[in-house]
Amino acid sequence: MADGIIDVQYSTVRNAIEELKQQTQQIITTLN
Repeated sequence: MADGIIDVQYSTVRNAIEELKQQTQQIITTLN
């Protein structure tokens, strides 16, 4: 049970990091 919760949180964190990376790329592209 605990492993399943950790998996869900991990994938959520990974998705959040991916979105942050994409937003950062867009900001850098806009500044350039």
